[in-house]
Amino acid sequence: IDSSILPRRFNDDLQSALMYIKTQNAHDDVYGLGFSLGANILTLYLAEKGPDSLIKAAMTVCNPFSFEINRS
Repeated sequence: IDSSILPRRFNDDLQSALMYIKTQNAHDDVYGLGFSLGANILTLYLAEKGPDSLIKAAMTVCNPFSFEINRS
């Protein structure tokens, strides 16, 4: 994943949203589902956070792993 293409704010926003969700539902698990660009953002977040992620499990669909290849 070419993280230089995605604005840093996407993962910061996702982390902030997840932290809020966990404060409201501390004992519930959080699962992620991303489609297209959302899949890319979710994959990047999980790769960066690793075991420290607030997401228990995730699924991505139609992930554009390479924006350069997918432009054609």
